Amino acid sequence: MFDSIDDARSRIGFTDVWKTSSPTLIETLLDDKQTFVVSFEFDSEKDQLNFKQAIDEMFHGNPQHFKPKDPTDAVEHFKTEWLHKDGSLSHKTDFIFTKKGRDISPAL
Repeated sequence: MFDSIDDARSRIGFTDVWKTSSPTLIETLLDDKQTFVVSFEFDSEKDQLNFKQAIDEMFHGNPQHFKPKDPTDAVEHFKTEWLHKDGSLSHKTDFIFTKKGRDISPAL
């Protein structure tokens, strides 16, 4: 459970790859402050594509996407949704993580 958005951000420790293309962030706590949702908005399609490429390369190369403040904490990235400008769903991927924490595959 998180105390606040600042607490969630600090405890999760997003790495610099999430800053690619300088997105605008919309941050929300859900599920009685157990789920931290971050929406990324971009100034252009090119910025969004550059961000997606950086994230894809990180996931498939050396997935260092989070550095929790407390190394005994676990961070779970379990869903990615791409939205249209009007907020409707464009694409959704649910992830399944293995115990290694590095193997990532879309859920069936």
